[in-house]
Amino acid sequence: MLHFTYSHAGYSVSPCRVIRLGGARSISGHAIHGKKLVRFIYLDEAGLSRIEEEPYLVVAGVILHPESQWRQVDLYLRDICADIWPDEDNNGARFMFHAKDIWHGAKQFKRSEWTKTQRFRLLKRLAAIPTKFSLPIIYGTVDRNEFEERLPKDSKLDAHNTILRKYAEAFHLVVRRAEDWLKKTPKTKPLCQW
Repeated sequence: MLHFTYSHAGYSVSPCRVIRLGGARSISGHAIHGKKLVRFIYLDEAGLSRIEEEPYLVVAGVILHPESQWRQVDLYLRDICADIWPDEDNNGARFMFHAKDIWHGAKQFKRSEWTKTQRFRLLKRLAAIPTKFSLPIIYGTVDRNEFEERLPKDSKLDAHNTILRKYAEAFHLVVRRAEDWLKKTPKTKPLCQW
């Protein structure tokens, strides 16, 4: 059963609508087949600050099977936390790694405490997760300058709503790529190889 709501783009698919379509359906309305239907999709975005510095808006992430992959990824991240903070009673349950903080040596990864080599080694461990756990990477990208050129000259969108429209377009693209991956993945293909 699918329930999806994304208020910025102004659309939603409710369970009632899904049932009226004749059974479980994907977000685009295609029939859903198989027994292990649930996937987690973790997304993040970049490219929301100054257009001169970030000309592309990207929404990207990974698709994860909760039954066969989630626990292993969670344990891997907890192991990284234990390696970093061995004396703390922090099991990593509430910690989020932010690549920008690691890259720039900010917050928990201050340059005075973390060398560039240590920070980049950590980034390498984190960047290895999709390969290590066979997680498909999906993304949607919008050229922010080209997007603004496509807007009607008499557009009444303010800066906030313009960035929301750009985000909605990138988000829509990543959702379509996720669905394409889900439709093309053979049911017999192993979801995670060790």
